[in-house]
Amino acid sequence: MTRPRVVVLGLVARWPMAGMVWQALHYLIPLRRLGFDVTYVEDLGGPLYAPREKTMITDPAPSARFLGEALGQFGLDDCWALRDPRDGSGFGLPADEVEDLLASAHSIWNICGAARIDERHERGGATLVYVQTDPLTEQIRAVEGDTALREQLSRHPVRFTYGPGILDRSGRCPAGLEWTGTRPPVLTDLWEAAPAAPGAAWTTLGTWRNEGKDVLWQGRRLRWSKDAGFRALAAVPGRAGVRALGALEPDRADEVQSFRAGGWELADPVEISADADEYRRFIRDSRGELTPAKPIYVDTESGWFSDRAVCYLAAGRPVVTPATGPAGGVPWGDGLVSFSTADDAVAALRSVEADYDRHARHARELAREYFDGVRLVAEMVERIDGSRPASASRVVSAGE
Repeated sequence: MTRPRVVVLGLVARWPMAGMVWQALHYLIPLRRLGFDVTYVEDLGGPLYAPREKTMITDPAPSARFLGEALGQFGLDDCWALRDPRDGSGFGLPADEVEDLLASAHSIWNICGAARIDERHERGGATLVYVQTDPLTEQIRAVEGDTALREQLSRHPVRFTYGPGILDRSGRCPAGLEWTGTRPPVLTDLWEAAPAAPGAAWTTLGTWRNEGKDVLWQGRRLRWSKDAGFRALAAVPGRAGVRALGALEPDRADEVQSFRAGGWELADPVEISADADEYRRFIRDSRGELTPAKPIYVDTESGWFSDRAVCYLAAGRPVVTPATGPAGGVPWGDGLVSFSTADDAVAALRSVEADYDRHARHARELAREYFDGVRLVAEMVERIDGSRPASASRVVSAGE
């Protein structure tokens, strides 16, 4: 029997870092396990980021090589395409095969709004699916008059968001469009790890500062950057009596000095993010994750979860981070411990260390119960099938 086709649109080549790879894999592999013929497609719509040089580049060859090698590690080396929609050139699958895939797909999943939807994606009757991993900013832009963005969002009949707390009871958000809340998926079998060593470091990885993404909403400035949260954690490891390792690049020399004085070691995030296996090793070798959250998600009680944090949980590594509200439906406490202040963070680390095995076990259980990739993606497929006209045949996955 011919397997139904799904096209996943993403940002791996544009932002060639391991976190983006795992985000894509946690959709590609579950869809394949559910019986779909899955292809990853990315358009070359402009410059691409070069992490080591910290600049934008125009030559797509390094990004194509990164994409091919990253997907090839997981048996997806023959089902991807990086292309320039202006002239059909690119890497991976030939342009005519990509056009056939778009025209014959059951659904096209636009992760992070990676692609600008146009007639190429719409002509075959595939259900267009928007998966919003960073909620609220786009909703606010749309309600404040960004008509081009609203038009793009509206072209997706099905929209998912990692921020269920921003939705009203009808599933609508400030911009009036209907969304369905979901969570970042993870595959626990890909994150199996031996128990953490007692002397292992609590870790995190990320961008110290993000500029230009703050938004004003109802008289409040909602901050996107985590730099203030990182500074608040500078002395926490030393006070809690734990090792800590941050794959971070603080902006200033005094911040580096403060972090090291407070008990943190620092690692190069570019090296750790250069390879999906190295990123996974970094998390598996950790004692757990200690990290701030973006204020925009905490202050709005968005229910958002990090797709990096769920990898820690899947590896059986507890996560200590600010709570983003109850809307996500995930219980905070064992394995996933919240804090509001530096004092809270110290207490949280001490509490986890006092009964570490229990927290590690619950971390793994949380990943299985609330973030299981196959189950979450299957629920998304059900929602997609439910949106299709009654005359359209329902797709039955291989797992049914």
